[in-house]
Amino acid sequence: MIERYCQSCGRMMREEQDYGREGDGCRNENYCSHCYRNGQFTEPNLTRWQIVARILPIWMKEKHLTYRDALVDANYFISSLRRWHARQIWT
Repeated sequence: MIERYCQSCGRMMREEQDYGREGDGCRNENYCSHCYRNGQFTEPNLTRWQIVARILPIWMKEKHLTYRDALVDANYFISSLRRWHARQIWT
């Protein structure tokens, strides 16, 4: 199975259960099960900066980055994802 990144949070989607679902139960290829269920985002008002803040500590620990470097890298990565790139939400 092809590994994909969730286009909202950046999680790897490796297994069938990792993928989000449409309202009819069909797999959504773009979003993970944490971000997308029943055809809609689980947190529709979530901002790009909230996602960046969630992954900062993970990236600092796993990639051995300083806060500043993790912030720059995470912001760049999240901004490239479909959910955030298309809308360019800066709040």
